[in-house]
Amino acid sequence: MQCIGRAAQLSFLFNMELYTGQHAVHVPSLSIITFDLDIALCGAERGLLFGEDVCVLTAAQERQTAAPYICRRARHEEISKLEVWGSLTGAVIGAGCQVMKIRWSKKVALLAKVCFLFSLLWLFYLLIVRSSPPSLPDKDGERDVVVRDLPSVEEVEEDSSSLLRPVYEKQPPDSNAPGEYGRATRLTLSPEEKKEEEASIERYAINIFISDKISLHRHIQDNRMHECKAKKYNIRHLPTTSVVIAFYNEAWSTLLRTIHSVLETTPAVLLKEVILVDDFSDRGYLKSQLAQYVSNLERVRLIRTKKREGLVRARLIGATYATGHVLTFLDCHCECVPGWIEPLLERIAENESTIVCPVIDTIDWNSFEFYMQTDEPMVGGFDWRLTFQWHAVPEIDRKIRKSRIDPIRSPTMAGGLFAVSKAYFEYLGTYDMGMEVWGGENLELSFR
Repeated sequence: MQCIGRAAQLSFLFNMELYTGQHAVHVPSLSIITFDLDIALCGAERGLLFGEDVCVLTAAQERQTAAPYICRRARHEEISKLEVWGSLTGAVIGAGCQVMKIRWSKKVALLAKVCFLFSLLWLFYLLIVRSSPPSLPDKDGERDVVVRDLPSVEEVEEDSSSLLRPVYEKQPPDSNAPGEYGRATRLTLSPEEKKEEEASIERYAINIFISDKISLHRHIQDNRMHECKAKKYNIRHLPTTSVVIAFYNEAWSTLLRTIHSVLETTPAVLLKEVILVDDFSDRGYLKSQLAQYVSNLERVRLIRTKKREGLVRARLIGATYATGHVLTFLDCHCECVPGWIEPLLERIAENESTIVCPVIDTIDWNSFEFYMQTDEPMVGGFDWRLTFQWHAVPEIDRKIRKSRIDPIRSPTMAGGLFAVSKAYFEYLGTYDMGMEVWGGENLELSFR
């Protein structure tokens, strides 16, 4: 084969067929096909044969002038190499114009990208540099450096104290009041009062006669470890919580003291609501009297079941109404002290798949003396009857802890008081709806 032409690139923008000897190559229309003439455009011994209708674009037609296409018809006749060369010349000229247009389009596209980049930089300058406050001139007319107005230490401390402010402030303590600061209450009773005391113990299994004599807002002496008192929490980064309290025929004073202790010790920015779930109580004071009382309290909701549901389902009903990120379940006869909720929420903020139980102090059922646990906490366990039990912290866990206030791993948990992420609680499947009353739900949830 012989080469009959030479050019850098050749572009065809029409539908044609190239014949080289007995073989034909079909080039689709509306596409740009580029050939290297050093390799392609070589004819056979009898020259290059075109199809029946061959249209070659000339330079004049490429410039969109009135000159017509140069079309040659060949009915499979031999043509000289000179004719083929002449036909290809017009194609090469047209291809050259096409290549120049492509190169100019690339330059225009590059120029557009550069202009777009400069516009972004100018916009960044306007938003960042121009938005900064100007420097202030001094007395001599010279411009001085502006120092950013940061809050002072006093303002930061004031802001932190405002974040820790609870929904309600506790009333000033009365050191002469019964049970104040968690002290034991022992009264000299008349025979009639003694009978009332015994009746209350028989009815509620705790000395409600003494409880009614103690303020609903009593203060508890803070005997926590100094590490607990000194620890600071970033309140802004802690999740919010909904406190769920389910009750059935609970005594008036113990229930209200629980509610007030939550409202008076929990930072308002962290407490979404206190949800009371009345599990079909039949005591008269828990009907309209309770509804009227809690209606005057902020962030307290009262929900009543239409039948006896039991502790597990009653808690689940309260959880469905919760709007906080964390569910905190409490018994209906407990008292919270300042700083009780922050450690629970911090652990969940660090790891959402953690269920956290607080250290549970003791309130004497008869004298209502508050015993704050200051020794090392215990962990939960169980026996072969699946009965929850307390155990000492294993030695391996003692070695892991770097501080006395570090959290402790526990195989199981007590079911009365704990906090859990609402999303994780639902992920675990919540409680088993088939469980009645209480007992066993804590181990079942621990195993999950």
